[in-house]
Amino acid sequence: MHRFFVPFESIFETKVVFPAEISFQIRKVLRLSDGEKVAVLDNSGLTRLVTLELTGNGSVEGVVQETIRENRELPIHLDLYVSLTSREKFEWVLQKTTEAGVSRIIPFISERSLIHGNEKDPDLKKQQRRVAIMREAAEQCERSLLPTLEPAVSFQDAIRSVSGTGTNLLFWEEERERTIWQALDTADRNPSRISLMTGPEGGFTEMEAQFAQSHGWQLVTLGSRILRMETAAIAAILQTAYEIDRRKSLP
Repeated sequence: MHRFFVPFESIFETKVVFPAEISFQIRKVLRLSDGEKVAVLDNSGLTRLVTLELTGNGSVEGVVQETIRENRELPIHLDLYVSLTSREKFEWVLQKTTEAGVSRIIPFISERSLIHGNEKDPDLKKQQRRVAIMREAAEQCERSLLPTLEPAVSFQDAIRSVSGTGTNLLFWEEERERTIWQALDTADRNPSRISLMTGPEGGFTEMEAQFAQSHGWQLVTLGSRILRMETAAIAAILQTAYEIDRRKSLP
């Protein structure tokens, strides 16, 4: 069954009025028919099972048949701080980390980041494209909630933004011993939020790693191999999510 995140203002008690871009997707891209059933999500955890009504003017509405509450999210809130990079790589990171269960993505610019300049204030079209990539990924993997994409910040501001709060892990290729498992052993057994930070193509500088450490971030390794920056981002999310799930299953 196809799933669509729809703005709350388009959802009524007994019907859904699909926005123009989703109506176009339903009619022209997916070629769904009148009477077919789809799932409509409002980003609150509620899912409405809807029967489509294709009108003559090109718009699409839906009759709500049933409303259910789903929980397909990770048991904790995972924030990913990821270095800005080329458009193709960054969009891949947005897509794959959304599929992996990230809650919030905060791009940052560090000394070795490939992208600098006006990326702290991307144009509206670029931001809309990025959000659409995340929304489509969340629909495809049947998530209950959409992750949030924040504006880009400097490395220093990213580090300071969570200093002294929660569990904060910075993945650094020069750290050879401390693993995610060891880092979480020193954290709360049941944290509600974990912040993860992965670096640019050239990695973090030693000064940046020391700066993070001085603000309460733990330096951890993703293993003995050097990963591409986009691979490191998805590996960090997956390893952390697996370990949290494993720990929650323990007596």
